[in-house]
Formats: sequence, structure tokens, C-alpha cells
Amino acid sequence: MELQYIPFLKALDAEKEALENLKPEAWSKIIPLFDIPRMPGESFWPKYLSTSLTPKKTMIDMALKRIASVCAGRMAMVDSYHWRGDSSVETGEHIYSYLINQLNGRGVIPVPVIGYDRWSEEGYKAAVGVIDYSRLPLTCLRLDYSAIEDSLEPDLLRENVNDILDHIGLEPSSCAVLIDYGDVYSKGVPEITESIAAVVAALEDFGFKFFCSSASSLPPTVDKAIRQQNSQGQFRRKEMAAWKMLSTSTLGRRNTIIYGDYAIRGPHSNEGIPNKNSNGKIRYTISEHFFIARGHSVSEGDKFSQFYGLAQHIVDSNYYLEPSYSWGDAQIEKATQGLTPKQHAFWIAVDTNHHMTFVPQEISEFAMINALRGYRTAI
Repeated sequence: MELQYIPFLKALDAEKEALENLKPEAWSKIIPLFDIPRMPGESFWPKYLSTSLTPKKTMIDMALKRIASVCAGRMAMVDSYHWRGDSSVETGEHIYSYLINQLNGRGVIPVPVIGYDRWSEEGYKAAVGVIDYSRLPLTCLRLDYSAIEDSLEPDLLRENVNDILDHIGLEPSSCAVLIDYGDVYSKGVPEITESIAAVVAALEDFGFKFFCSSASSLPPTVDKAIRQQNSQGQFRRKEMAAWKMLSTSTLGRRNTIIYGDYAIRGPHSNEGIPNKNSNGKIRYTISEHFFIARGHSVSEGDKFSQFYGLAQHIVDSNYYLEPSYSWGDAQIEKATQGLTPKQHAFWIAVDTNHHMTFVPQEISEFAMINALRGYRTAI
């Protein structure tokens, strides 16, 4: 497998549909990371949760079922990033070990993701320590913004990382480091690049299997990306621009740095809770940008039928590829004929599928151009 891309997903139905329809050539270059969604407020619970005696376990099991349906026989990274470090399911098992054991039992090759941000929680530290990592092909250490801040004192960051590795007896050569900047909507590309580079520089002597840089430029609502309703425009994917800068730097050429992002939804986006006032939108991934066709509230006017017109804007643009490019592209073409479902989740699946098809190709083309220039892109 030639790993090029790690999409950070939320284990929702829409992402399951996107992965189900992903072509083998794209699948061969990715390992998805699934952030298990947090429990919604009780007033938002669907019936299957409100009638369950073990709602936490039930919701997590639903997410695991989705993951297994598309990742059986494949590697899948899994994290409880949105849960407290001491979280357990109702049966008493810590969520960390529960996720790994359940995925393994469902035929998925689990890649545990260890959270730097949760290491101070004794319950979390204990749960992480009981897993036999020697039997797993890969483990990941996730460094979020707290670790990026700690990299201002490199000795502190190295000490903390050493503590994690020593506690669980993990060899760096079998562990990857995910540098997750999270929301970078208000950040500039140089700041993102420099911050991630500082972490890589502090840890490159450990001999980790690879580094991954990840972030998301997308705001939680489309009005912050495209200001005017019923209009179209480009929005820069700063996470890709930063990765390209990092990959061609001296630091990037010494280390394998994989590209990661949050696909077409930001890290703080709505996690499957219906919003009757949400805007219609199609986020079509293009080189280093999104081309976004924004509509209006689905509670107004033509409601969900507006997506047919939005799809026409995508097809009429200079950016649309062709229906055969991906399942998502085929659905956009069908929408121009009024032949697609009228659901937000469907369009999340469409946008995500096109994105996960486009990104590995974008990375390959970037590496080819750099090779012609005499650079080695670390993929």
C-alpha cells in the first residue's frame, strides 16, 4: 500500500456511503481516521437511543457497525478524541479499549490513536497501557494544538512523548505521529506551516514511522466561506498549501510527511443533528481550493430542490471533471436532471466521495512535478 492521505472522518452514515462508493485506486492510497462522535444532548436523541438502556454503548456500536461495513479487512484508525479521557461504556469498559476490541472482532484491522491531550487522565493512561501493540501493524500518536503549543519548548514536548512511549512500551518505528492543527480558518499558511514544522523538528530524531499533518480551513457554516446566498466562489484549502510548503522544505525532504485533512466538513461541524435552517451547498474539491456553490436555507423557497440548480453551477464551471471521475461526480450530473435524493446527508456523501478521489490524485501530481524539479516529496 502506498499511503498518501489520511481523511479525518466522523463515522456517520454519509461518510459510510462515500467510502462504499470509493474506487479501488483511491482506497489503495488512504487509511481513514474515524473520530467517534460525542453523545448529542438528550433532547436530540433519536428513538433508538432514548429507548436503549445503554445509550452510549448503543451509539458507539452504531458507529462501529458503519466503520466495519466499509473497512472489514482494511486498516482503520479510530479515536475517542471528542470524549472525555475517563469515558467508559455502560458495561464499565473504557471507550479506548472498547473501540479497538470491537473493531478487531468485526474484522477491521484497528489502528489505535493515542491522544496527547488526554494523557494526564489516569483512567485513559491505564486503558492505553493494557493493549498489546506488538500485535498491531501500526499505532498513532495524535498531537493536537496543545502539543503544538508545547513545541515552543521542544524539551517539554520530547519529554511528554517519551513518557507515552515508555509507559506502553511502544517502539517509534511502529508508530506514526498525527499533527492535528484542527480549525485553521483564522490562521495563515505560513503560521500553519511553521507550527507543524516545529513539531516535526522536535521529534524527528525519535525515528517515527511517518508524520502526518492535518487541519481544516472550512468554517462551521458556509456563510463564512461564501458570503452571499445563491452565489459561487473559491475557498482556499490552507491545509493543502501548508503541506505542500512543508513537503518541499528541507525538513519535509528528510521526513515522510503524509497529508491529512477533515475532508469537506470542519472539525466543529454539526455531527448528524438535523438543522432545518441549514443552507444548500455543494463543496467541490479542486486544486488547493474548494469551489463552492452556495444556495439558501432549505426551509425557504425551493427547499431541497435548490440542489439541482447548484449541481448545474458545478457542471457548468471550468472545474467539473466528468461523471466517470467518481461516484460523487456522477451524482452531481444526475442532480442536473433532478434524479438525486433531497437530503443533506446525501450531499455530504457526494462531496466527500469526490474529495477523497481528488486528493490522492492531487498529491501524486504534486510529487511528479517536484520529481521533475529534482525534489523528493516524502510520500
